[in-house]
Amino acid sequence: MARIRSVKPELRTSYLVASWPMEIRYFWVLFWGYLDDYGRGLDIPKTIAGDCFPHDDIEGKQIDEWLDMLGHGLDGDRGPVCRYVIGGKRYVHAIHWHEHQRPNRPTKSRIPP
Repeated sequence: MARIRSVKPELRTSYLVASWPMEIRYFWVLFWGYLDDYGRGLDIPKTIAGDCFPHDDIEGKQIDEWLDMLGHGLDGDRGPVCRYVIGGKRYVHAIHWHEHQRPNRPTKSRIPP
C-alpha cells in the first residue's frame, strides 16, 4: 500500500547521507515508502526492488548490497538500517524511524520488532 512520507531538510546536510553514492540516497528515500508505519518490512531484496523501482531493471542483489551499506554508519558506527531474523524470516528496520516519520493514523505492524 502506498504511503505518504516526509523528507526532512536535514537529509540534505547529513554527513552520513552525503557519504553514500547518489543512487543509494535516492533508494533511501524510496525505501521509506516500502516500510510500514513503524519503519519495518520484510527483508526480501527482490520484493523491495519491485516496490521501490517498478519500472527499472534494479535486481534484488543490488538492493541487498545497498541495504548492507545502509547498515553501516560513519567511523564504524551503526547505520540507519538494521537487518534481523526471527523464526527464520528476514526483516529490516529503519532504526530512527520515529525521528523522521509520524504517521497520522498508524496501521498496526505485522512485522515483529
